[in-house]
Amino acid sequence: MEFLGASQYGPHGNVLEFCSSDTLPECTADDVLIRVVYAELNPVDLQKLKGGPKEGQAIPNSPLVVGCGGSGIIENVGSNIPKEWVDKRVAFLCDPSKGGCFATHVRVDKRLVAPVPFQLTLKEAATVPLSGCTAYESLLKLGLGRDAPLRGNDPTLLVVGGAGGVGSWAIQLARLLYPNLKIIATASSEPSRLWCQQMGANQVIKHEDIRLQLQGGPEGSVDYILCLTEPEPALFGALSEVIRPYGNICLVVSGESMKSLDLSFIFFKAATVTTETVFSSIRTNFEYIRPNDEIHDLLQHVTAASTIRAPLSPNLSRLAGANDWKQCLAEGGILDKLASGHSIGKLVMKIGKGE
Repeated sequence: MEFLGASQYGPHGNVLEFCSSDTLPECTADDVLIRVVYAELNPVDLQKLKGGPKEGQAIPNSPLVVGCGGSGIIENVGSNIPKEWVDKRVAFLCDPSKGGCFATHVRVDKRLVAPVPFQLTLKEAATVPLSGCTAYESLLKLGLGRDAPLRGNDPTLLVVGGAGGVGSWAIQLARLLYPNLKIIATASSEPSRLWCQQMGANQVIKHEDIRLQLQGGPEGSVDYILCLTEPEPALFGALSEVIRPYGNICLVVSGESMKSLDLSFIFFKAATVTTETVFSSIRTNFEYIRPNDEIHDLLQHVTAASTIRAPLSPNLSRLAGANDWKQCLAEGGILDKLASGHSIGKLVMKIGKGE
């Protein structure tokens, strides 16, 4: 098998290199071995590579292979899984303890895998596992799950960072579940603004204009906030201003700011702050959440609903590495685009043959 690995923490362009192995990952009883066709690209991939304060140091048990999810074809199964699963097209979420999917093959638990309907391409399916499930779980935590009642007379959702993969999924899912919900997104450029509107946002404002454009103070103006960027003091202060009493905020991106959130105005408003990471289901041995069920539901939504689609980046075909992962380290290529933090829609990378 081939993989893109790193033996030292640092920027992707400095530490990643193509490697090969004579052996394939070995399945335990509840695992499947997947031949990867598309890998989903996420900012957390590059964050893991950088290593934070460990940047420049050797990686223990290297090489480190990142990649949190994607799509592919099952090649082998563990003893607890029917042999009929072999050759099925699937979308999958990776278990960080078993290696990532920037590789020709990856081993994952069966509870992280869902079949791809024949109506969808594997390219479309690769947008679902991390980004789609993160949006799905975040909306649930905000109180916007299926059949949940909306709050107040003018229910409003604010999506901070609406043009990326998770934001695109969140806007579409919220619009599908609640056609009359007012959805406000933040975006940093005109193309991003137009994209958010295409996804279903009623209004798009700049990140820095939250206090200017939305009513703050004790009463606020927003019932639900999904924050898809680090809640730095100025931003979290703005969110605290605009959230309504008893409103809900879900934080998805961690960072140093998490250590010192000012909750004083949140406390005054009796608002609720929650956090979201899809990997908690793996760490708790799937006691509370089964990602395969979520992936299945999302794939069915894309298949059945005319108002929702896989939010593939409109610029994908122009990025080196998107159609051939061997080009992903090229200057200005798909990994550089991911690192820029300014991609629109979902980035996926073609690893192997399959469609």
